[in-house]
Amino acid sequence: VERPSSATVPNNSFGWSMIVKSSNRFFTTRFHHVLLRRLPSEFALPVVQAMSQYSHLNRRCDVWSKGVKWLSETGVTTMVEMSETFQSLSLAMSSPDKADPKYLELAHTVLAVIKTA
Repeated sequence: VERPSSATVPNNSFGWSMIVKSSNRFFTTRFHHVLLRRLPSEFALPVVQAMSQYSHLNRRCDVWSKGVKWLSETGVTTMVEMSETFQSLSLAMSSPDKADPKYLELAHTVLAVIKTA
């Protein structure tokens, strides 16, 4: 699945990247799948619909083969994307209010989840 056209973050965003410098090393597929599942389930807004036994899994996010983008309840748009070669990971976040301490707290929390995946 290719990246949807809606999966962009405004230019005035916070950015962070992690790069594997060795040419014969890369992020594992398992690491990538854990991120694609864990990040939206922890941070994305839930879909408003009738309650079901799986309603905790329904989240408002865009997912494609190399990444995921979501909107948090604080209004922060976040996108995490893996490179084609699985040698780099990028995080981009954008908030209507960059001075809001919750924005920096969310960035710190997302990075912590990525580091422990």
